Amino acid sequence: MRRVVCLVLMLALPAQAAEPAPEGSPSVLRAVLIGATGLVLAGGYTAGAFATGDRPSGFTLATVGGVVSGGLLGAGVGLGLKSRNKDPGSMLTYILVPVLTGLAGAILGGVLAGVGSNQPGTGRTVTHVIVVSLLLGETIAVELAH
Repeated sequence: MRRVVCLVLMLALPAQAAEPAPEGSPSVLRAVLIGATGLVLAGGYTAGAFATGDRPSGFTLATVGGVVSGGLLGAGVGLGLKSRNKDPGSMLTYILVPVLTGLAGAILGGVLAGVGSNQPGTGRTVTHVIVVSLLLGETIAVELAH
């Protein structure tokens, strides 16, 4: 799971930072890559949630899912905030803002998912549903942003 997350972040962040395509040129490949990545993440997590059920490993999966989805959400918010500025500033701030907001989102997402899923039952199921919803929602938001 850790390797998949690292691979997704390595592929997604440079794609976000790249220059926008010229007007009128189709970015079908980018859209397919973003959509496929989001569907793979959400599908893999959903399969893991069904496989773990209410076993103790479901807590670990929910916490990791909270970290990943919170981190992606935080990085997306940071990129959105930086893209609103006409003057992007230095390269350091351009990189640091999404990284720091992603880190804050990962910490917050992990803590909330850990608290929500520490006991088997409804709380853990709801945490899994929230994580999958965030992964799909982030994919749709990134698709619409391009």
